[in-house]
Amino acid sequence: MTDLAGLSFVVLDDIGAWKDVIGKEIEDAHFMYQDERDAMDEITRYSSFPYFTTNVTAADPSYHPVPANNRVERSIKGPKAELTIYVTVKRQR
Repeated sequence: MTDLAGLSFVVLDDIGAWKDVIGKEIEDAHFMYQDERDAMDEITRYSSFPYFTTNVTAADPSYHPVPANNRVERSIKGPKAELTIYVTVKRQR
């Protein structure tokens, strides 16, 4: 993740364990945390700040992808870019 070092990112505040991962793994980065999904969508739509999404993001019904007019999607792969998530649900569901 050295090519991301020193960049400024727009990031949703409620990203769980990913907050620690990006803070530790991306040197000298500046993270501008947003509390609201709508604010995040607006900033990413009209700015060139990079931001993160995951394969879980696409499943979120409130997520509206930003048009790719000035964006280049880049995958971050490797053991540090993977996170195991456990979910508990009621048997009735």
